Amino acid sequence: MNENIKEIVKLISEHPDLLVIPMVGQDIVLDDMGDWVASFGKAEIRKICIYEETVIFYDEDPLKTAQTLDFYRFDPGIWDSVSGERTNGITKEMIDSLDWLEVIIVHIETPTVKIPDNTETINELWEG
Repeated sequence: MNENIKEIVKLISEHPDLLVIPMVGQDIVLDDMGDWVASFGKAEIRKICIYEETVIFYDEDPLKTAQTLDFYRFDPGIWDSVSGERTNGITKEMIDSLDWLEVIIVHIETPTVKIPDNTETINELWEG
């Protein structure tokens, strides 16, 4: 069993009440054909929410989360008269007031296993 799967099993056994959420990377879905092959990547416990069509990850650094949420686009001048320390406090209060769900995130990544590609053989069979 590879290390990523061991970590997933460990997190699930240590936190049985948390949902397990697979996060599929964009590079997995390359076409519109049926199923895709992938590998289990890193697993971690994170808080998430949805903003518009994006999954947002809570970060202990409120400025990182705020940047992802694009808080500052609403009124970029709102912070002009506020000190940096106070900006962090206001931002953290705003972010902490949102509803977050703590989950086990399992990153689904590009496959690491080599799967036999029979395209050439099948094409030769079809051609006769």
